[in-house]
Amino acid sequence: MSLSSESSLKQALSPLVASVCSAIESFTDCSSTFSLPSPHFVVAFSGGVDSTVLLHAMVRLRDAGVIHSLSAIHVHHGLSINADSWAEHCEHLCRQWQVPLTVRQVDISEASGDGVEQAARVMRYRVFEECLSEQGCLLQGHHRDDQAETLLFRLFRGSGLDGLAGIPVNRSLGTGQLLRPLLSVSKAAIEAYAAEYQLGHIEDESNTDQRFARNYLRQSLVPEIERRWPGVSERLAALSREVQAVQESMQQAVTAAAESVLVAAPAYWNAGQVIQIDSLLALPDHMAMRVVRYWLKQKGLLMPDRSLLETLLTEVVHCREDAEPEMKLGDYAIRRFSGYLVLVPVLQPFGTAVIEWACEDQPELMVPASGRIVLSDNVARRFKTVSVRFRHNLPESSKIRVAGRQGSKSVKRWLQDYRVPPWLRDRVPFLYFNDEMVCAAGLWQCDSEALNRQGTPLDINAISIVAYWQFDPYEGRY
Repeated sequence: MSLSSESSLKQALSPLVASVCSAIESFTDCSSTFSLPSPHFVVAFSGGVDSTVLLHAMVRLRDAGVIHSLSAIHVHHGLSINADSWAEHCEHLCRQWQVPLTVRQVDISEASGDGVEQAARVMRYRVFEECLSEQGCLLQGHHRDDQAETLLFRLFRGSGLDGLAGIPVNRSLGTGQLLRPLLSVSKAAIEAYAAEYQLGHIEDESNTDQRFARNYLRQSLVPEIERRWPGVSERLAALSREVQAVQESMQQAVTAAAESVLVAAPAYWNAGQVIQIDSLLALPDHMAMRVVRYWLKQKGLLMPDRSLLETLLTEVVHCREDAEPEMKLGDYAIRRFSGYLVLVPVLQPFGTAVIEWACEDQPELMVPASGRIVLSDNVARRFKTVSVRFRHNLPESSKIRVAGRQGSKSVKRWLQDYRVPPWLRDRVPFLYFNDEMVCAAGLWQCDSEALNRQGTPLDINAISIVAYWQFDPYEGRY
């Protein structure tokens, strides 16, 4: 049955199922992601009342021929003594409704984030992405009351317009899509549907713990606001839709502004795109903050709130030109260097010992917390064995001459002249032959007797001929 010829079917369905059907119809018609007439739908099934009602509605649509492929996924967080019984409950219902179910157990301790709620969310979405195919669409049971709670939560945290856009109806997720077909449905309607069809569901005891911010909003604050201003959840949801419409029209301006300030960092930084600070300062502050948000989102980071962005502009962007401040964002830091804003991982102290490298047999070397060094075949054959050293391995008083440059300077001065960022200076590999520096990998070639003694001098204008290096903080431990 095609989704475009279901008006009579919708009239026969309950209002809630008809609402789900309309959301799926609208999404499928508008999405250019899927090559199939109907994608494979995967319900995120916790066993709670919201996801139970959603799965039941999807089963009815499957049985009516509206959709053709349906499964469910349950994430076992292991945070409750009842977690095993919840998984068993989900398995029982899926067997009863003939829905294939995947159960994935996760270890919350592996996730980074602020507290248990955030860690569980990170791991949950990681599982969803891993399990979703290109033709897959994950369905979640967020409803209208969730939207109101989210808007209030973000407002209290100091979110800007992006936060007031609330929960999107759909977005990309990994290689697939995410859709929330109950977002226009009230919690009361969901509970009434569950009662009408006598749908058994679990009750997560943590949902009553008001130490969690969202539980406090849901159980204490929102009901009080509703008593004073009835219908506020519906109006907040309407506000969210209006903000989302404004956001869509504004996004083009933000993208254009971002393209004017983003440039590629030098390859060996391994930092992707960085922000030109002079270009950013030419923008109004409100647009500058949006560009920074856009940049961080492109790099996969959680969005900072407005107060944090204001602090970034004040203490990092607007600081004096010769300063090199940084602001930490979880496992990353935004740093200012040489007129750029750069996002880098927070690094631990680096103290690798000297490495003896048989480069003739192995022209590529991975150095933990430094990166990859590659020698061309002719250089590897010429030297056969070199030692790899780092700044902390070098004598403090030693000076070197760089091919094609005037004068003799310390390594520290040369690193500054070559505009190597402070966070990389300890990790730059220096190649030595017979205790004489040959090059700083990826940066310069020394005016070295060792090069000439080993054969025809190398092209001093082609540094990569000697050694290529790219910083990689994730290689090994740091």
